[in-house]
Amino acid sequence: MGDRPTIVPHLLRRQVERNPDHTAVIVDGHGEMTFAQWDLRANRVAHALVAHELNPGDGVGLLYGN
Repeated sequence: MGDRPTIVPHLLRRQVERNPDHTAVIVDGHGEMTFAQWDLRANRVAHALVAHELNPGDGVGLLYGN
């Protein structure tokens, strides 16, 4: 992997580059998401957090519903 840390955003970016249209996530009862769709949503969340004045390194909790 070179000198890049092995963290989720880097792993996701690699899969987006290699397999953007492959299924990344399947949620029972809610459908599936490709790597490209997951990346797009992750970027939207990141931009929203920055818009709320969060910075890299700040802690953030995620709540997933049913």
